[in-house]
Amino acid sequence: MISIVFGLDNGFVKHCAVAMASVICNSSEGINFFIIGDITSENKEKLDTLKDINTLSRNININHIKCDTELFDNLQLVPTITKATYYRLLVAEVVPKNIDKIIYLDCDLIVKGDVKELYDTDVENYYGAAVESYNAKNYAANLHMPPDAKYFNAGVILFNLKVIRSFDFLMECMKQYDNIKNIIQFADQDILNMVFYSHVKYLPVRWNFLSGYIKNEEPKSSISKNDIKIEKDNIKIIHYNGGKPWDKFNLHSLRQEYFIYAALTPWANELPSKFFRESKNLFYMLYRFLVYFFKHPLFFVRLKFWRKVFHCGFVNTIS
Repeated sequence: MISIVFGLDNGFVKHCAVAMASVICNSSEGINFFIIGDITSENKEKLDTLKDINTLSRNININHIKCDTELFDNLQLVPTITKATYYRLLVAEVVPKNIDKIIYLDCDLIVKGDVKELYDTDVENYYGAAVESYNAKNYAANLHMPPDAKYFNAGVILFNLKVIRSFDFLMECMKQYDNIKNIIQFADQDILNMVFYSHVKYLPVRWNFLSGYIKNEEPKSSISKNDIKIEKDNIKIIHYNGGKPWDKFNLHSLRQEYFIYAALTPWANELPSKFFRESKNLFYMLYRFLVYFFKHPLFFVRLKFWRKVFHCGFVNTIS
């Protein structure tokens, strides 16, 4: 059995369901899901029905974990991040002791590959494994990490529970929060990067393909533009950490894949039709074009504009 954990609240439960559905559809083995968060009984029942989409008779368990989260009451948040983002810091304490490693997933992603491959990654000498962030150099510099330090995105993490249980992981996280609370930008992600520093195994980009990597631009990380191009042909996890597919206007070039799995969840009847989604995006694209035109009336003579058109601009937005 492969163990996977989510941290969420009622506001994100429907998106968690989409992520879970994508895991189930593409997994070759049984899955033990652990849901950390205080969600309603109705939402728990809806999540439990996801076991019904298991057409290959694999064993799917969904375990709901309610825990004391008062520890995080005074930690910094931003309007787009709720306290639930800190729940992953409880993983070593709330997951059963007989589980030695577990995959943490954010709710704003879909899994296209078999998570067994990720789960089988050797992390024996590490706290865990993750993918380097698109803006890693900027984020590491903000935390005053060493010049050669890497910085990972915390939306996909393979935790080595056996190792992080060998010390007080939660206490170390809180200690690091106190050290960086005046410069913290990305909540638990910054905390985990401080705790995991020099103890993290970096995974190929395919296992957490961030919105930034969709662009054909040079990333601010140690990953080369050519590496990203290669990885783009073998994406295992699409992470919508930029614009969300369910936003009113969204031009993410891989947004349609989200709705494939959303249609398998108990919230499927809440989805707008494909025609309605595309119509909104078409009008939004026109609006953006007009805004650009009035700001740059001679845009057609600018080399920068045509680079965007042919490399990552309008071609990607309508794909």
